[in-house]
Amino acid sequence: MDRTRIDELVEKFRNGELSRRGFIRQATALGISAGAAGILAGTAAAQDASPEADASPVGEVVSIAPISREEFYQQLWEEFPLEEPEIEGGQVIYGQTTDIDTMNLLIASDVYSSEIAGQVYEYLVASSPIDGSYVPGLADTWDIGEDGLTYTFQISPNATWQDGTPVTADDVAFSFDITLAEDTLSPRRGAVDLMLDSYNVVDDKTIEFVAKDRFATFLENTVGLVAIMPKHMWEDVPAADWGTDPGSTGQDASRVMGSGPFRFVEWVQEDHVTLEKNPDYWDTNFVPNIDTFTYRVIPEASAGTQALLTGEIDFFGLSFAEAPDLVDNPDLNVVPYDTTSVNWFSANQDPSKTELFVDPKVRQAMMYALDRELLAEQVYNGYAIQANGTQPVLSVAYRPDQINSIDTSDPEMANQLMDEAG
Repeated sequence: MDRTRIDELVEKFRNGELSRRGFIRQATALGISAGAAGILAGTAAAQDASPEADASPVGEVVSIAPISREEFYQQLWEEFPLEEPEIEGGQVIYGQTTDIDTMNLLIASDVYSSEIAGQVYEYLVASSPIDGSYVPGLADTWDIGEDGLTYTFQISPNATWQDGTPVTADDVAFSFDITLAEDTLSPRRGAVDLMLDSYNVVDDKTIEFVAKDRFATFLENTVGLVAIMPKHMWEDVPAADWGTDPGSTGQDASRVMGSGPFRFVEWVQEDHVTLEKNPDYWDTNFVPNIDTFTYRVIPEASAGTQALLTGEIDFFGLSFAEAPDLVDNPDLNVVPYDTTSVNWFSANQDPSKTELFVDPKVRQAMMYALDRELLAEQVYNGYAIQANGTQPVLSVAYRPDQINSIDTSDPEMANQLMDEAG
């Protein structure tokens, strides 16, 4: 990455020689992710607006404007060029070994429910598939006040529930009321309560949140956690009863009604969940092309792989062991992808259990004795990399080149440390 050229771009942007869009396009061409380029542009603009920024006291707030919906779409199409579909309609069947727990995204605690209910319900913000940064969801934009504590969200004027009712700030406030209720079933109450001081409806399409402090992860742990539910459908249901409500169990399809691109059809437990296209989805850029999406439960992984091979399903997660044998199958498209997972081992340092690992030299020896590159290559069949640092590959903080203490395999050093430890 050419730091000099990046500095030149920043200077051009500050001088008005480049538009924000042009800056992001050229910055990404230099190897900066689209999300990082957007943040850099916001920082440059904020610093340009405050000529005395260099002399500012520690703790001064620099407000970084979020990316606009239009800018996000442009980045998305550039990162993932799309073509007109050759086939209109049809169905997609996704195989999974575990059933969902609920169709209510606000109280969902498992990843499978979130995957499916997340096609029906939405959040104020969304996660960019480019780099995971927060981009417009139900909110077109948001502002951070000069105090660094006040966040004001503008809900899209086009956002509607699937019955045609507009999504309003009252729906947002209601969703947070349920999340923070004493008898809530939401697993996110603690995280939200830790950071959120208050929230206030400004008007139908504007809501204000106030943080308890200047948290870097405020969005992630508030509006990024609370799914927005339709108040006009749920306001008469006590928070403690949300889990058994037919709108959560799927027994009453009319009560599973969100603002998302898919509508709920049915959930046959331990068998399948079916969603159908919402042709009236308010964000016309993301109206689905397919007619139906089916989540099929296949308890045994081997049966899932067989269903994939016979064409009964379209997608299925393969294990590291299976993938090498299937990667050359002309009827399949095996795609490895990065995740947020990091695997590690921890030594028990409780001397009442064992004193084997109390000595730091023993723990260091174990790290030197471990050949992590070999594990990545043989145990994971090449579908993993050595973890240097604590951040997964998809994290915006992933910087392995800046980690100074990397434990490479060194059996001699391991033996030496063990000898020194007795």
